[in-house]
Amino acid sequence: MEYDNDNTNSNHDLMGEDSLVKENSRLSPKEAFHKFDTDGSGTIEEDEFFRLLECVGIPADCEYQERMFKKLAKPGSNCIDYDGFRKAWVLLGNPKQELIDRGIKEIPKFATRRQFVSILEQVLDDEERLEKFARAEAERFQRLQEERNIRTEFIRKAKAQAGSELALALDAAGCCYVLGTGINDAFSSKVKTDMLST
Repeated sequence: MEYDNDNTNSNHDLMGEDSLVKENSRLSPKEAFHKFDTDGSGTIEEDEFFRLLECVGIPADCEYQERMFKKLAKPGSNCIDYDGFRKAWVLLGNPKQELIDRGIKEIPKFATRRQFVSILEQVLDDEERLEKFARAEAERFQRLQEERNIRTEFIRKAKAQAGSELALALDAAGCCYVLGTGINDAFSSKVKTDMLST
């Protein structure tokens, strides 16, 4: 979606140097949703929605903005979820230009706006499905890496413990204590105190 930056004073906080919203920038609906969900609630409240409309160049007509907000808001609530926001994003933007910007090659030369909106919605569905799959794969890889790190740490500790146990066993083996004469009086001879004596 292309954002109109003519009104720089009212949109100063959205147009900052580190902002995603810049002249001629194009955001995915999810990126735009997170950008305008300034309180991080996961929904767009009325004031956030009005700022969005100002950014896309829709005149500040309170009655029109309120009607649009009520039409997109979740039933029984005073906010717009992502699905409602995406619907507004598709309807308020230029669907043909969005398709071109996304590199879609098979765009009909002559189509109604509704047809362009339908094609764009399909493209967005595919993009979101792919993004969801990529995120799931990244999370799976991260879990595997964490499990591998845990196993590696267990192995390291086991090796250290085995080395310590072996050192203790070898130390104990070097000191033989015989109590009694053993089977068939095998240890009844005189104890050697010198290695050279027989």
